[in-house]
Amino acid sequence: MRISKIIIIPSLIICTTFTYAQCTTLDQISNSNEVEEACVLYRDHLKNNNTGKALSYWTRVYNHAPALNGSVNHVYSDGRILYTQKFNESKKRKEKRKYAEFVVQLYEEEKFCFPEREVVPIPNEIVNYKY
Repeated sequence: MRISKIIIIPSLIICTTFTYAQCTTLDQISNSNEVEEACVLYRDHLKNNNTGKALSYWTRVYNHAPALNGSVNHVYSDGRILYTQKFNESKKRKEKRKYAEFVVQLYEEEKFCFPEREVVPIPNEIVNYKY
């Protein structure tokens, strides 16, 4: 009887795929004029502290071309401002968790899409939030 030894070497394969289609720029989309207009509108509403309307237009920009021209990162930073405000205003734990997670996601996406930029750290109330 012949005995064969098989040596199994456990291996750990970690595959991290970032599906950041979130680095999309205006020149990569067909509706760039609409998105550019939405960007102007959300920034105007944000400056006037009309966060409800700003968020509506911001969402359009974020969903289509958050990297805008590839050199400005304010869609991410403005999104963090808007969602940190929603986090602070919310009284529900589930909502707060959702907003906190999204703020962290925006931070990560910004670092990924603009690695050469210094990104403002995530606010402590978000980082230290206990779900």
